[in-house]
Amino acid sequence: MNLVKHQKQPTKVNAFFCTSKANIVKVSKKFSTIEVRSIIYSKFENEINLFKPLEHQLFLLDYSCPYSKDLLEMVNENKLFNYPLRWIILNTLQLDEKYKIFINSRVYLVDGKVVSLYKITEEKPYIYNQIYNGNKDNFHTLSDVKDRADLQKTRMNISIAYIYDETFNNFESLKPTLYDAFCKHNYILMLSIVAMLNVTPNYHYFRSWGVPDKKTGMYDGVVGDLQREQSELGATVCFFLKDRFKILEYIAPSTPTNEKFIFRGPPLSAVSNIYALPFNFAVWIACVLLFLMTMFVVYVIIKWEWFTSKDELIMNPFALKPTLVDVIQMEIGAMCQQGSETEPMSRSGRIATFFIFLSFMFLYTAYSANIVVLLQATSNSITTLEDLVTSRISLGVDDTVYNKFFFEIENGETQLAIRRLKVMPPNNPKNYIPLRVGVEKIRTEFFGFHAECDPVYKIVSATFSESEKCGLQEIKYWSFSDPWVPVRKNTTYKELIKIGYRHLMERGIQNRVFSRIYAKKPICQNSGANFVSVSIRDCYFALLIYVCGLTIAVLMFLLELFSKKLKQKFRTVKY
Repeated sequence: MNLVKHQKQPTKVNAFFCTSKANIVKVSKKFSTIEVRSIIYSKFENEINLFKPLEHQLFLLDYSCPYSKDLLEMVNENKLFNYPLRWIILNTLQLDEKYKIFINSRVYLVDGKVVSLYKITEEKPYIYNQIYNGNKDNFHTLSDVKDRADLQKTRMNISIAYIYDETFNNFESLKPTLYDAFCKHNYILMLSIVAMLNVTPNYHYFRSWGVPDKKTGMYDGVVGDLQREQSELGATVCFFLKDRFKILEYIAPSTPTNEKFIFRGPPLSAVSNIYALPFNFAVWIACVLLFLMTMFVVYVIIKWEWFTSKDELIMNPFALKPTLVDVIQMEIGAMCQQGSETEPMSRSGRIATFFIFLSFMFLYTAYSANIVVLLQATSNSITTLEDLVTSRISLGVDDTVYNKFFFEIENGETQLAIRRLKVMPPNNPKNYIPLRVGVEKIRTEFFGFHAECDPVYKIVSATFSESEKCGLQEIKYWSFSDPWVPVRKNTTYKELIKIGYRHLMERGIQNRVFSRIYAKKPICQNSGANFVSVSIRDCYFALLIYVCGLTIAVLMFLLELFSKKLKQKFRTVKY
């Protein structure tokens, strides 16, 4: 009874006693005093009813009962010694070696003392741990995993995945490599698990994580090795897929996935009219009001000049005439810092002209300086998958086995649009390209490349100039969770391996190895000192104004020419 209380977890008991009904009632009452539900049997009928959930199930057996060995035989055949079921066997401190009571079992023998027992493998003998000797008031720890962490050099099959031969030859090196960083990261963590558990590893190497056969449903690669129970641990990470839950178990996160679309932010001129951006709306309104106000003042001054001194001004070819068109032309010349061949002649007119040129000079300088900055700026207009679909950017995907598989199983509306329009356009080859080619396209084109960030950033750091490292952006395409470390279904080592990975995480070993192997996003060191060439696309709106002006001038010329011809015709007819 004290052992049940000491376990400190919800418990429902199936008890098998060969004793009188009075004693059975007494035992039942004792269980009720500690709020434990119990069913007590006086005989065994070749079947056992289990409570749910199984974590709450405890079996209590009197080994001196005549049917006890038959019951244990049935339990052994049906693997009911395995986790999470618990067993307390009374009146014995030893069991026959034939029972499959492994590391994940929780079987306790009670006879004055309390011992737990387990086997590391089926061929090896039991290992007994005494947890209570009858002379002390407290129990030894019941942490099965803590007391059973030494597997005594037991052989353990471990499956390992890799893609590139370079990885296979440098698995144990902490030196960063270009390819398979996540494979190397998990391999090094696995070495720590091997040391913690004191096992002898036997490695199975594969070039694939596992793809199912459509006919048999059997996987190849690491997943297939675990499915066929030929390995206990997958020293890699696997994504959560519905079909895989039936054939393996996930125990711990290890290496986060960092697959994303990586691209250089487009120039601001590619998505916006940079000639409208230097000033905000209020400043543009102020500029228009300044233009109208100075035009009105100059027009009034010119009118007054010609009203008071018409005879002198009519003979002066540099005098500005009192027409609205001439005044507007002088204003445009001042705004563009081009000057004018005519100007006001009076002192007040010259003061107004000086004020106009001074005002527009400051505006022209500020405007030009902002244009230079905007020509070097990148746009943050692409921040979501929807933006990728609607923008002019081209997209490609790293040509690896797992990339192809997982890229094509995403069924979101936006992901389908990206595949249909950008990556797998109809009647065109799929845009699966090698890593180095994809990174070079990021550098030279308006291109987004879906790949693991680590190798991409290593190539970027080695091949991009400092200015080209600025403006790198990322957008995540996959929507599923980070992968976890897999183990064989119902492996007896599950809890040991799980806690081992938790220790690596809690003690910082996992993060340390990750930071040694994985590359970070390159830092833009001198974004303000970049020099960029200006293309025709950047000058699009300026050229558009020029073309529009030229078109209007040609049309006006043709109109004037037609008007002149028409006047000459009417004049000839009149005479």
